[in-house]
Amino acid sequence: MNGQGLTLRDISDVNISATPTDEMLLIYNSADQKFRTRVLVATDMPSNVVSNTVTLTTTAPLTGGGDLSANRTLAISAATQSVAGSLSAADKTKLDGITATKIYTALLTEVAPAAITSGLLVVGMRYTLTTFVAGDDFLNVGAALNQTGQIFIATGITPTVYANGSTLTSDGAPMATVLENTLGGTVVWSYVEGVYTGTLTGAFTVNKAVILCAASITAAKLIAADTPDANTVRVLTFSSGSAADNILNKTALRIQVFP
Repeated sequence: MNGQGLTLRDISDVNISATPTDEMLLIYNSADQKFRTRVLVATDMPSNVVSNTVTLTTTAPLTGGGDLSANRTLAISAATQSVAGSLSAADKTKLDGITATKIYTALLTEVAPAAITSGLLVVGMRYTLTTFVAGDDFLNVGAALNQTGQIFIATGITPTVYANGSTLTSDGAPMATVLENTLGGTVVWSYVEGVYTGTLTGAFTVNKAVILCAASITAAKLIAADTPDANTVRVLTFSSGSAADNILNKTALRIQVFP
């Protein structure tokens, strides 16, 4: 055995300790410098050799398992609508070409314009800090700055400090309770008599936006909506054919922007 620097010269170098059978080995014994016969055992196998008694088990979508007494070819079954599996190149191309529909769903409630100098705010209402008095602090309820002219949508009801007489004016923009928004930004609502405008730059793609809302309340009171451009959506309220207020009350509005 050249790998060990030894050569089996003749039968005298072999100690027949057992009658030879299939799968026996000649194992060199350094004590008497002879080869001995021995049955093959698992520890005689190199660590990188896998026994053919090992079984490779697969679960869907993998197939092709079995014991390792023979070569095994693993495969992945094709995917179906109900079973996971491999995706073809054509299907992957189709998948990459799909763009999700963007959705905005909210409940709109009209709030009459009002000015306050103390008290609690209404979450979701748009306020203008028409007169700021030093010492008051509105940063915790949505204001970016404590200064006159600041416009913000209330995120809480209790300012950190509201005891010095600052004037907050709500402009009558609807209070929006947003249920779902995947437009990629916040729709900011404003108000001019009978017309409520939601603004979000580039969100309402022309000829791709569909608006669903409560169309009527009574025969005399109507609600309509449209998208005049890609930046705005309008909700219009009427009473007896004329623009009117005090009609929106948890009115459902859903906007879907298709790819």
